[in-house]
This record gives sequence, structure tokens and C-alpha cells, in this order.
Amino acid sequence: MRSKTLVPFTFLAISALALVATACGGGGGNATPTSTRPAATSTRPQSAVSPTMAAMASPSAGAKASPSSTPAAGATTAPAGQTVEISAVPRMKFDKDTITVKAGSQVTLKFTNNDTGVPHNWSAYTDSTASTAIAGAKTTTCTGPCEEQITFTAPSQPGNYFFRCDVHPSVMKGTLVVQ
Repeated sequence: MRSKTLVPFTFLAISALALVATACGGGGGNATPTSTRPAATSTRPQSAVSPTMAAMASPSAGAKASPSSTPAAGATTAPAGQTVEISAVPRMKFDKDTITVKAGSQVTLKFTNNDTGVPHNWSAYTDSTASTAIAGAKTTTCTGPCEEQITFTAPSQPGNYFFRCDVHPSVMKGTLVVQ
């Protein structure tokens, strides 16, 4: 009689452990999930960055986004209420180096990390020093393949702003054009 009671309990215990392991990143010392992330909005709390990640995220001295009067090839324009998509691709690059949005508009950004096994994120700043972030314009860092969607309000002042991957700031960067 006792063995019949233990079978369902054992199954439940193993299922619960598998669920906890999945929610915690599956072990392996990497707390970032490698699967597709659910959509998130800019109202969520930002995740903590490890000291190693913070050291890698320091901006390069004197780097500035190059202004341009017209968006470059590979640029995306987001009318209010539309989604802008950008991807991290192999060899530590974004698939576009310019994104154009309307001043003060609500922007939904879909970030996809297609760089398998490599952590990336997308963050926007007022300039290339990356000392002042644009509120809500930051995805969490995830190891590819993964994706995340955020919604933020574009700056109300037209101009050229800066975006980058905080993990690889010297090679993965671009211009956020606000019109």
C-alpha cells in the first residue's frame, strides 16, 4: 500500500524540481535563460548586472555617434504604435546601425538575439558616453537564441541618440534618430 502512495509523490517531487531548475536557468552557472523570453514592458524592474558584466559595459572614451541627416541603409522607422525590430547576429553585430522613431512616441522594440551561445542586450542612451540612459529603453541581457519586447517613450527632443549592446559596447552600437 505504501509503494502506491510514493509513486505519485515521487512524480510530483521530480516535476517540481524540473520546474525550479528550468526557472532558474537550468544550472550550469548561467542565470540567463537560453530560450525565447516572454514580452516585457519598461515597467519591469531591471535585473542586476554582475561585476564582470559591469566591467565589460564601460563605454569607450570619447566615442560619439556619428550624426546623419538621412537614415543609413538597414535603418528602420517606427511610426507611433508600431514595432521596431533589431537583432544581434553572429560576429557581434546588430543587423542595423540606425533606428528612426518619432519624438515623444510610444516605441515597441522587439530585440532578438540570434547569436547562439553569446549574451547580448539592447540599450539606448542620450549620447555615446552611455552615462544617461533613456528611461525604459533597455532589454535584459540574454544568451542567444532569445528575444524580448520592450515598450518605451522616445525622447521628446528630436536629435541623434545612441544605442548599444552593454555586453559588447565597443563593437555593437548605433544611432537612434528621433525626428
